[in-house]
Amino acid sequence: MKNFVYFESTEGGMEVIEDIQGGNNLSTLRGWMSGKCSTDDIKILKWINTASIGEMCNHRLGYLVRLVDK
Repeated sequence: MKNFVYFESTEGGMEVIEDIQGGNNLSTLRGWMSGKCSTDDIKILKWINTASIGEMCNHRLGYLVRLVDK
């Protein structure tokens, strides 16, 4: 299973969402799959399928980084 960490931009800095496996846990992001956000959210789900270890994806709320598999 592919593992990721998400760094979400907040008013106070960055919030870290760890232990993301595949698209799991991303539903906790603000506005996930709602209205205008769904286009960006679908793009990140597609990126997850092809991401290599160490790659990073800029998302509308922050950055998703592919980690080494557990």
